[in-house]
Amino acid sequence: MDRISYNGQIRGWMNRILENRGIDAEETIKHCVLLEQYALSTEDLNLLGFSYYYMAETYYGLNDIEKLFMYMTKALGYLEATSQWELAARAYNLLGITSMNRGNAPFAMEYYLNGLTYSSKNEYYDLQIILTANIASLYMNVGEYVEATRYLEQGYQVIKTHPELPEYYPFLCVIETGLAKCYMMRELLDVAWDHLAIAEQECLPKLEQVDLIYVKALEARLYNAGSNEEGRDEALKVVTEMLENNFALLDYFDEFYELAEMLLETKKEDQFWKIMDILEELTTQAKVVNLQRKLLSLKIKYYKSVGDPSGYLQAAGLFYELSEVIDRENRFMVTTMLRLRHNLDRETQMRREAERENKALQQRSETDALTGLSNRFRLNNAAEELFIDAIEKQKSLAIEILDIDLFKGFNDTYGHQVGDDCLVAVATQIKNLQSYEGVYGFRYGGDEFIIIYEGYTMENVKNLAERLKTTVYDVELKGPNDEEIQRVTLSQGICWGLPNSSDKVWDYLHQADDELYKVKMNNRNGISVGRYIKKPIVGEEHE
Repeated sequence: MDRISYNGQIRGWMNRILENRGIDAEETIKHCVLLEQYALSTEDLNLLGFSYYYMAETYYGLNDIEKLFMYMTKALGYLEATSQWELAARAYNLLGITSMNRGNAPFAMEYYLNGLTYSSKNEYYDLQIILTANIASLYMNVGEYVEATRYLEQGYQVIKTHPELPEYYPFLCVIETGLAKCYMMRELLDVAWDHLAIAEQECLPKLEQVDLIYVKALEARLYNAGSNEEGRDEALKVVTEMLENNFALLDYFDEFYELAEMLLETKKEDQFWKIMDILEELTTQAKVVNLQRKLLSLKIKYYKSVGDPSGYLQAAGLFYELSEVIDRENRFMVTTMLRLRHNLDRETQMRREAERENKALQQRSETDALTGLSNRFRLNNAAEELFIDAIEKQKSLAIEILDIDLFKGFNDTYGHQVGDDCLVAVATQIKNLQSYEGVYGFRYGGDEFIIIYEGYTMENVKNLAERLKTTVYDVELKGPNDEEIQRVTLSQGICWGLPNSSDKVWDYLHQADDELYKVKMNNRNGISVGRYIKKPIVGEEHE
């Protein structure tokens, strides 16, 4: 969206939103509300989409699911109606992440795919990578590692063809570690190590320390999959030491959850509980009920394995309570999804109807009402387009100007109705001539018509002009009271040539008019075809 077109106050509000997003939720929402109020008063759909998106994004950060969905549902209708495709793609990504974190994979997939469609179509490369990685993560969560690999490789191709991206190394690390995980789960350990090595050697030197802990956690799992206990324990030592720094690990929840599963299986209880305590604190703070329930499932496994019935029953009871909360959240998400889909379908239908109306209006504005041929307005654009095309493709072009001989007298003698019938009859024969590829007819005004021939030899153009002359003459036109049949004749002037970049379309038109004048000076009812001759510019020297 072009912010420059707005006045200083509106630009100021928009800048405050962009400066504070993700930093100061209160300031961001305050300016979103100011922008929303102005947009509602002026019916500015661009600003409504902008303000609602950033309100929704802010509530995403605050983990307020109801307000997130409420504002994002509003935003998407306006964003799509005003072609703000980047924000629309980001909106779908946030809805996908939210749905996935709350255990609703089908909705998440639909949101991600919508976002990926917009990102691919509009070449938002960073969003393409993010969305392909998120879709891959979704497939990994349901054990579809081959399909996850396909999406990760799609993201890899985008990264490698766009090394200029500011987030190149973080993106590459996400893709390479994702591929390592997929191949590990498919028991192709050598391939998995190759991808992890790229992440460690190419990416980690360019990244922050938090990425090291994630890579080392995956490394520990790879060592464990290969029964290398020494390597596994060394990697786990690094992870355990770094966890004491209280990294914000919620973005890596799945990876550390799976690491906790491995620790449970290998009976490393101290490290298991260290990771569990950190993840439990994070999920409680974020109020992500589905992730809290996933952690309880691990606790239940632990209490069962060590024979602790009290801990088992307590965890099972909490698991049941959280399941009920998730059911309520899912019902809310279903309702929201249906409302969103209804709103988008309605917006799409309204947009299509508007496009059809605009197309019909354009066609009416470019069509001569009496004859149905393209009018002079359309000629101005079409002639230039065809001329440029002929230059680029080195094709011949001919322009014909024709008029009906003695039309004024014909009109005055038999009346305007018969005159109109005459014009329609000539236009009908020109339309028939348009059945030949590369022939275009226009009504220039009054009894004058123009025909453009693209890609024909000079002889072929003359033959087509002769055909038109003959078919018009063969039309039987009767005056009032069935008076004797009147024959209609044409005078036709044609300029033919092979245009180059120094030529102008209107020079061809003027020469065609000169050729028409020659016919009229020779008693009309004839055709004159001339090869284009470039006229010297006034003041230009010649030998």
